[in-house]
Amino acid sequence: MTLQGLIMRLPARPLLAAIALAMLVGYFGQGLLACRLPGRWFVLATGAGLALFALAVLRAAWCAATLKLPWSLRSIGDHADRFVFLLVINLIIVSALSPILRIAAGGPGYSISHGVMVAAGALSADVLLIVFACGVVVLGWVLLLMLLRGTVGRAGVIRALGRGVDWLMVAAMVLFCIASMAMLVNVELGDRRATHVRAEVGAINGVDLPFGLGQVAWAELRNYPSPGATEEILLVRQRDEIWHQGATPGLPVVVHTVSGLFGVKWVQAIKVDQEAITLRALAAVPTATALRKWAIGVLLAEKRWPELRAQVEAHLRAYPNDRPFALTLVRDLERAGQPAEAAALKAVVPP
Repeated sequence: MTLQGLIMRLPARPLLAAIALAMLVGYFGQGLLACRLPGRWFVLATGAGLALFALAVLRAAWCAATLKLPWSLRSIGDHADRFVFLLVINLIIVSALSPILRIAAGGPGYSISHGVMVAAGALSADVLLIVFACGVVVLGWVLLLMLLRGTVGRAGVIRALGRGVDWLMVAAMVLFCIASMAMLVNVELGDRRATHVRAEVGAINGVDLPFGLGQVAWAELRNYPSPGATEEILLVRQRDEIWHQGATPGLPVVVHTVSGLFGVKWVQAIKVDQEAITLRALAAVPTATALRKWAIGVLLAEKRWPELRAQVEAHLRAYPNDRPFALTLVRDLERAGQPAEAAALKAVVPP
């Protein structure tokens, strides 16, 4: 018998396909964050990915509930509802005893029972509550579909409608995986050199996920991707320096934008624009020489000659006797091949 023939004879083939599809949707939904695209539609696409993953899990649960077991396992399948009920009860018991088990696991020695207590005590109440809530939702979903199948589902039109909805769900999941894979290829095989776009936080918002699963935040950036424009970008805590609990509107930022393989631009990271903050401080306190010299060093490294000369001139207005520093920068400009900027700066240096 060939491998294909053996696979076709598997009684759990629909269940295995449903589980594989759920795993693919979950994988590509998580990978979608790696190729973050600017725009509100990407935030909606991420939410759609989570919704599709939840539907894929519920679809796999329904395939498991309606699986036709081999003759040797049908006696177990007839009592599946009892096993599910006992599992739910055990989750409640473990959740209640988790603090006690955590204390008991701290004792000396090691045995099989001690290892079980360590594992059970390590489960936090939030984790157990999530598992319990998911189990209740899945069980309620399966019972609802079984009820519908035993009543209105007996009609041929309803059964055909149900199959059509299932095909539409599968098609949406497959299209989501294909689109996500294209975005991943766009990121992984594209040019990794980022362009720095200066912007400003217009608004920043976030929500807390239930059961301590974390937070979701997004920011509205002014002057991105071009001056005068405004764009909404999903925030990733591991890559961005701003978050809705700390950042405020008006904060200057630098958006690291990369052009992918297909020419689709994605946001690599969002950093706080320390240079813009420094220049704002210098505008308020022109005599802050340490800050200004730091800004001059940054401008010199980035070869921004007109801005460099403007800052040196501002430094000379506050400290006209600091000729050696200004003349050093004049020589730096000459060595960098900027004779016009060097001459203009040397003309304002006091004799």
